Amino acid sequence: MNRMLLLLAVVLLSAGCSTRMVQLKYTPQQALPAVEGAAQVATVTVRDQRKDDPDWMGTVRGGYGNPLKTLKARDSVGAQYQQALVDALQRRGLYREADKAGLTLAVDILRLDSIYIMNQEANVETAYALTDPAGARLFENTARTHLEESAHGLGIAANMDSFQGFTEKAIYDNIGRIAGDPGLVEALRKSRSAQ
Repeated sequence: MNRMLLLLAVVLLSAGCSTRMVQLKYTPQQALPAVEGAAQVATVTVRDQRKDDPDWMGTVRGGYGNPLKTLKARDSVGAQYQQALVDALQRRGLYREADKAGLTLAVDILRLDSIYIMNQEANVETAYALTDPAGARLFENTARTHLEESAHGLGIAANMDSFQGFTEKAIYDNIGRIAGDPGLVEALRKSRSAQ
């Protein structure tokens, strides 16, 4: 009887360990108005400076901190963040397809993690700079997002749809902070008037 219970426990634990692959599609958390009279970013680059695997986004952990379920980007976090940021800038009229004489927005992902234990917690921290074709910095800033929410189900019973949505919400909030940064918009306006 004890062997049967042990075998059942192992099977249940094994079934609980899983990986969900995520493809980000930018969904704005708030409506950002289109910007008139500003230069447009021609190139967006994103470097993932984290020590984590380049595709890791978050983990559901058990009561002992043991990983049970994982969220991973289909290709890499950096590539997906870059495309979502381009989408956000396009919605505001601040991005046009790359040309060699255009402005570059370079973003470093310093932190991006989401943990689900008793509660859900997500952190995204980025540093970004707008540069002209000669490499001169026109503007730089950082964006930080920290979210906490109650979890829906614990351990193996964790709701992965909720966890994925929560993680994406933190990423999109961070992207919105960049695309909606008044300082960035002002730098783009100044660049347009200097042309």
